[in-house]
Formats: sequence, structure tokens, C-alpha cells
Amino acid sequence: AFRTVIVSGELGVGKPSAAAFAAALDGLGAAPEQTVMVGDSWERDVMGSLEAGLAGAVWLAHGRQPPAAVPGEVLVVDDLSGGLSLLG
Repeated sequence: AFRTVIVSGELGVGKPSAAAFAAALDGLGAAPEQTVMVGDSWERDVMGSLEAGLAGAVWLAHGRQPPAAVPGEVLVVDDLSGGLSLLG
């Protein structure tokens, strides 16, 4: 069902390491400046992806408040159904 699966135990690093994002991008053949991360961990998914140079992130808040100021390249949604329609 997925083109690329990255297992952090096999890779030797996990999110928020830039190497984990680089491995996923490489497997997908995607450029970081054209890629958005979708995840529910503020530190590992959102901050990790931005520090790795991705274009942005969608944070699945599930009713939680962001633990920090929300950068302009981060979209905060409560669930995937609301977030995906906003991405166009």
C-alpha cells in the first residue's frame, strides 16, 4: 500500500533526525522543498521535518494546543479529514 517504508531500527536513526527524513525523501524520489510532513508529534514530526528542510508540516492536534508558536509553514488540524481538504 505504500511506496516507501522506513523502519528506524533498520535505518539506525529515527525522527526527528534529518537523516530519517532524507531516507524517506530518497525512497520517494521527492525533493524536501516540495514535500509536506503529516504527523501527530510536534517535536518528531513537525519540528523534525522543518529542521530537515521540508516545505511544511500538517500537525494532527487531536484537540491539543501547539506547545510553541506555530510557524507559518505549519497547518494545525484536529484530524486528517479536515487537513487533507485544505492542502488542495
